[in-house]
Amino acid sequence: MKNVLFLCRTNNCLSLMAEAYMSAAGRGVWRPWSAAVETAGDVVPQLPEFLKRVGLRKLNLYSKSWSTFAVHGAPRLDLAVLIRGDFDALSFPDLPGPPEHMTWSISSPVATEAASGGDHLLLRAFAEIRR
Repeated sequence: MKNVLFLCRTNNCLSLMAEAYMSAAGRGVWRPWSAAVETAGDVVPQLPEFLKRVGLRKLNLYSKSWSTFAVHGAPRLDLAVLIRGDFDALSFPDLPGPPEHMTWSISSPVATEAASGGDHLLLRAFAEIRR
């Protein structure tokens, strides 16, 4: 089984959504993880319920720093996926291994509808992750 790490700025929505999706879609092939490139933030409160509504039952989603994966005993990463919003200037942290890199550009739903309880942008982001 291969390990994939989904990274975004704060690990509070998109990377967690990707981790939850890959837990179901990549079962038996990929073991997904997620982390923040910068300061880890609180999980968007609507995310766990949204994931249940779209059929994903991933439990124990929590925000964590990428440094969790740079310590002795951390899982060996095969792939790191950096999820960037429209204007993010994020770059990959220095991960051990090093894993292969991939970048996805997905608009973050956090700043608008997700923060106010709407699902429209969460659904759009989820559709982009599933592609």
